[in-house]
Amino acid sequence: GVRGSMYAWKVDPDVRNVLLDIDGIRHIIKADVVAWGSNTNLDSGTLYEFDENVEGVDEVDGVSFGLRQRWQTKRGAPDRRRTVDLLTFDVELGFFNDAERDEFTNGFVSPTRPENSVSQNYLNTSLIYRMNDTTELVSEMNYDLNDGEVDTLALTYGVERSPRLSYLVGYRYVGEGESNVLAAGVNYRISEKYIVAVREEFDLDRGETAQFDVGVIRKFPRWYVAVTFAVDEIKDDFGVSLSAWPEGLPAATLGTRRFTGLVTSTGIRPGSG
Repeated sequence: GVRGSMYAWKVDPDVRNVLLDIDGIRHIIKADVVAWGSNTNLDSGTLYEFDENVEGVDEVDGVSFGLRQRWQTKRGAPDRRRTVDLLTFDVELGFFNDAERDEFTNGFVSPTRPENSVSQNYLNTSLIYRMNDTTELVSEMNYDLNDGEVDTLALTYGVERSPRLSYLVGYRYVGEGESNVLAAGVNYRISEKYIVAVREEFDLDRGETAQFDVGVIRKFPRWYVAVTFAVDEIKDDFGVSLSAWPEGLPAATLGTRRFTGLVTSTGIRPGSG
């Protein structure tokens, strides 16, 4: 296989806009390519696995082309100007010589382990626009070139008022099943001891709540305890769960780990728990 990339950039210090908080623009472009081929006379399922890096490889050939763009500007107080990413826009194309149709997964190329790629021809785009230091717009899309349909599409508006409050509102479309979901989430640090998290997913096609969760986290001297209330109108289900973990060791959580990350940051991201 082979991997390659190149960078190009241009700086225009004269671009300024007070309303959009732009003070100069630096445009950075990265183009990359990954291509590989493999051949085997046996299927990995017939081999005893001594080393997954060897016995786990199956015959698959493919190539991906990526174009990653970033527009940067300067923001902050006059005596503390810093360079920030204003807009990022990535486009990636993936092609396989044995492309398969899998209705439950999106195409994917792993640049470091191509044998772990998902062999479906695809076009993937990702856009992030940072309106200011606390607000961003995010868009992600995966287009299946095998059947000519959009597999997934997500649009999100997120706000992070550190260190106490973060929230987002978003829309998600999943082509398989034609799922249209409106989602919202809020994290709020009430005090040093209490944190509240709320998640809502509303199914626009059914007109019902697919998921509504409220989590309350309580800090003790060396432990955290979380109680989560969950409602699912589609399944007509209601549940209560209890989690506990030692400070600094969320991997040792007893129960669900969904909200353990909130003890270090109230930041909320698209697709996060």
